[in-house]
Amino acid sequence: MQVFSRILLAPWAYSLFQNSIGATHARLEFARRFVRAQPGMSILDLGCGTGEFLSFVPGCRYVGIDLHDKYIKRAQKMFGGLSTFIVGSAEEAPVLCHERFHIVVCFGLLHHLDDSAVLKTLDGARTLLEPGGRLVTIDPCYVEGQAKFAKFLIGRDRGEFVRDMLGYVDLCSTVFGGDVRHEIRHDLLRIPYSHCILECEVGP
Repeated sequence: MQVFSRILLAPWAYSLFQNSIGATHARLEFARRFVRAQPGMSILDLGCGTGEFLSFVPGCRYVGIDLHDKYIKRAQKMFGGLSTFIVGSAEEAPVLCHERFHIVVCFGLLHHLDDSAVLKTLDGARTLLEPGGRLVTIDPCYVEGQAKFAKFLIGRDRGEFVRDMLGYVDLCSTVFGGDVRHEIRHDLLRIPYSHCILECEVGP
């Protein structure tokens, strides 16, 4: 698995793997049903990878942050004229960004972070949201009674901190309060997999 993880650090390999397992459909459904961005809105994508999510929020002001400079360079090459891409960690977002956003997206980010880093990232996201703005996240999760193969695959994810639904909800509730909307989906990829989607809103 370590060799495979190193391979995925190459931007072309990361994008190829993501698309082969159905990530395009997952991003489309995530954008359509949960992000619900309208043209003219501003979006911050934390852990943006190579920037593919930009294609699913047309007409929006988009800023992507990722720790891997190779991913960011590929994103800039593909989409640079349409957006802003920044090398840095999600925890540094309040320092790296000097504007507020209508929506902050974390697509497959939180399961790469321990609890302390998640709380710092979520707190930073909250400070960067406009009043009434939303944080929307999606991550693999463990679910009671889930398919054995799905559990097997999730256990071998590059992220070391895959949680169950309550684990994600509790972390978000600590920062955003108790009203965290959540949904479990098992149908977003071509392979058996379980995702937890969360939606949190900043009060007016």
